[in-house]
Amino acid sequence: MSKGLKLGTERIGPLFIKMALPSVIAMVVNGLYYMIDTVFVGRGVGVHALGGLAIVFPIQVLIIAIGAMIGLGTASIVSRRLGGNDTAGAKTAAGNAVALAIIVGIGLALTLGLTATPLLRGLGATAANIEYGGSYLSTLLYGFVFVFLSFVGVHLVRAEGNAILAMIGMILGAVINAALDPLFIFVMGMGVEGAALATVIARLICTLLYATVFFRGGSLLQFTLKHLRLRFRVVREIVALGMGSFLSQLSLSLLALVMNLSLRHYGNELHMSLYGVLGRILIFVNMPILGLAQGLQPIVGFNYGARKLDRVKHALVVSTFASIGVGSAICAFLNGVPRAVLGVFTNSPELLATGIGPLRITTMLLPLIGIQIIAFSYFQALGKPFAALITSLSREFLILVPLLLFLPLVLGLHGVWIAYPIADALSVVSCLIWMRWQQRELSEQIAFRTRKAAFSRSIAN
Repeated sequence: MSKGLKLGTERIGPLFIKMALPSVIAMVVNGLYYMIDTVFVGRGVGVHALGGLAIVFPIQVLIIAIGAMIGLGTASIVSRRLGGNDTAGAKTAAGNAVALAIIVGIGLALTLGLTATPLLRGLGATAANIEYGGSYLSTLLYGFVFVFLSFVGVHLVRAEGNAILAMIGMILGAVINAALDPLFIFVMGMGVEGAALATVIARLICTLLYATVFFRGGSLLQFTLKHLRLRFRVVREIVALGMGSFLSQLSLSLLALVMNLSLRHYGNELHMSLYGVLGRILIFVNMPILGLAQGLQPIVGFNYGARKLDRVKHALVVSTFASIGVGSAICAFLNGVPRAVLGVFTNSPELLATGIGPLRITTMLLPLIGIQIIAFSYFQALGKPFAALITSLSREFLILVPLLLFLPLVLGLHGVWIAYPIADALSVVSCLIWMRWQQRELSEQIAFRTRKAAFSRSIAN
């Protein structure tokens, strides 16, 4: 339990850096999975292919949503079980997560394989980009199981305090993806199918790495085949705690659908291709902040399970200020060199000229959005699914999607882009209210435990 004990005893500041820095690197690398495909497709296949990726994007977000639900829900259970010295319960949760990932991955791949073409048309595909979207999706289907298993693997090793291994696995996958993309797209002429195949192979290798750790040693969670037997109580807890992650990511899928339909109505195919780029940039810039949140989760979960509530409060404060600092730095960079950022994805003069304004508008309040991400991870680590659910849905589903439906009626195409900073501001306010309420509750628990300890000492004396 040496890794776990550090979560409960080491000073919060240095501990958070040790946990968050590898997680930030790992999440940035994870974002590269989606950025790399877009870069090589945009430069190697063309603008219409970017539109095809934009159409498939809601489906990719759905896959991320399911993976995050299983992985993060399980991580919350594992961290708190380890904090409470229940290693057997942690292993059971880990094994059930693996079994769940396999079953859902196979089932979803079969379902989407049978409905791909009508589904893409329903998502807003045009005659110019449906072929590209269909080719990309048909190849990606083969890797759904590996995507889910890699999500589970990375969250499990991080939940037990091994942030370095989580980072190594994700970097390995991204390097393989980056190496295979140009080989498949440019050398072998496979186009968007090559980009999808590179992603599948990268996820497969990550899965094999984590499987070796859990089944062959090197982990506190060395579970066996008997732990793979699904238990309703465990699965229900995984889903309940991961539901906030799922619906948050699913709201991104709904957001992508609304964006594609809005841009098709108020703009044109060029704007849809632009969203194929902007959508991935917006996800990528969130990755460092998500890394901070994932570095926070095992610290909060373990110490809450061990009833060290003052450490829980301290960790929340440190992570919140860190997220604001990281968000500010990213915002300054994007608004300082927007043409260079967009130029990574395309050499189209029209797309570059069209994209600078929307990029600056949609990232205007980037320094503040980390507050929502930290709040969600915090509530999830505490095992409070309802609070996690509300904070996770506040930005995209409850605020941004309604704004995207209303503002373009008044402002036209400009209303599509201006909806982003308005949603950011409103969601941050709502999350601060929830966090303040939870902090007050923790303070009351700490005060009660202090009075109880003082009373016990007085009785003993």
